[in-house]
This record gives sequence, structure tokens and C-alpha cells, in this order.
Amino acid sequence: MTRGPALAAGAAAAVALAGAAAAGRSLLVGCVIATQLGLAASWLRAAAIPALGVPLAITVAVAAAVDLLGQAGGGDRLERLAGVVGVAFLGMLLGELVRRDRSRVTDSLVATASAVVLVVMLASPLALAPSSGGRAVVGATFAAVAAALAVAAVGAVVGAAAGGRADNGLGAAATLILAVVAGGGVGAAYGSVSQHGPRWGVAVGLAAALFAAAGWALTAGSTDHSTAPRAAGALRPSAPVMALLPLALAAPVGYAAGRLLGW
Repeated sequence: MTRGPALAAGAAAAVALAGAAAAGRSLLVGCVIATQLGLAASWLRAAAIPALGVPLAITVAVAAAVDLLGQAGGGDRLERLAGVVGVAFLGMLLGELVRRDRSRVTDSLVATASAVVLVVMLASPLALAPSSGGRAVVGATFAAVAAALAVAAVGAVVGAAAGGRADNGLGAAATLILAVVAGGGVGAAYGSVSQHGPRWGVAVGLAAALFAAAGWALTAGSTDHSTAPRAAGALRPSAPVMALLPLALAAPVGYAAGRLLGW
């Protein structure tokens, strides 16, 4: 899958999450879990570490824990998620100690740790799921991400059709600006239809689109037709990573905005 379709798939996933947030808590939880599992598996696979079993098991266990704790009432939910990450790091070290093949231990630890952080980031909006206002912020966040990724997908397709690369030069700058503006506009529109007002939606949309742009920029050097050699342990972003990484980076925007707004 080339870059344009991968970004379009990410936009579709963001639309599903935005719709799930509007539909209700249960559907949002299910969509977040599916996104977490997809990103964790593709991220670890892209890292090409020697053994996937233990790192994947640790990441899935962390995802389950933070999804449950993030929705529990009372206390500081973010502090609970940080505690899970701390325990996960101990599990990573133990997993490397019991592994028979001790090659590329550092690569394995880095890949697992980053996968854990990404699934925790995706879980952060679930802390807002119990309230309708919180779900509105989550919906605005992912709707803005969908708009930004859709613009990026169109830019990639146009750039490829023109014989150039969509992630270089003035075309990249124009795509970034249009993506962020689209995110702000969609965030404002979502805020208006959710009956919570458009003003916060603009800020949420702009921030979410900017973080989503950072996500696709991190994979900008990866193309399916690239033949350049890579160092051992270097991440080889796949289509699922290109699609889902922007969602993970933008997800905490919704959490932070919801907390600032008192939801």
C-alpha cells in the first residue's frame, strides 16, 4: 500500500473513532481496543525484533489494564496509567532476561517500550468516556484527525501523480497548512453540532491536526518502493503504522482538552 491509501485508511479509522464517541461509551471502548491492537502489532512487526511473542503479550496486557483503569471513577486517572507503564517496564526487563536469544536486546526494549507508550496514549480518551461532554471532545479530536489525514492523503496522491514526492518542498508545507486548517474547521463544526459550542472545537481541532501531522511526518522517509539500506533495528514503517500512528499522537489532545474544560 502506498502512502496516500495508508493515510486514507487512517482517516477512515479516525472517522470510526469519532462516530463511536458520538454513539456512546461502549462502542468507543471497542474501537479504541481495535486501534490499540492494530497499532501495537504493526509497530512491533515494523521494528523487526527477533522475538515478537513476549513484547506483544506485554503490550496487549498494558492495553487491557489502561483501558480498564482509565474508565474507573475517582482519583487521578492519568496517574494510574503512569503506574501501569512503570510495571510494564519491569515486565520488559524480565522478558529480556528469560529470552533464550539475547540478540538485539536494546532494539527489543525500545520497540516494546514505544509500543506500550502508544497504546497508553490511545487509551487516554477513555478517561473522558463517562461524560457526554468528554465524548464530544474525543469526537472533535478524531474528526479533526480524519480531516487532516484526508487532506494529507489527497496531497500524497496529487504529488505522486505529478511525479514528485508529496512529503517534500512547498507541496509538503501547503499540505500541512491545509491539513491543520481543515482540522480546526472540522473541530469547530463538531463542537457546534454537539451543542457544546464551536469555540473549544477550533482549538482542539487545530491541536489534534498538528499532532496528526507530526505522526505522518515521522513516517515520511518510508515508501514502499524505497531500496535504501537501513541499519539493524531501524523502524520500517508499514501501512498500518502510517495509518494509525497519527491517531495515537493526537489522542492525548482530547484528554488534555477535556480536563481543561472540566470534563
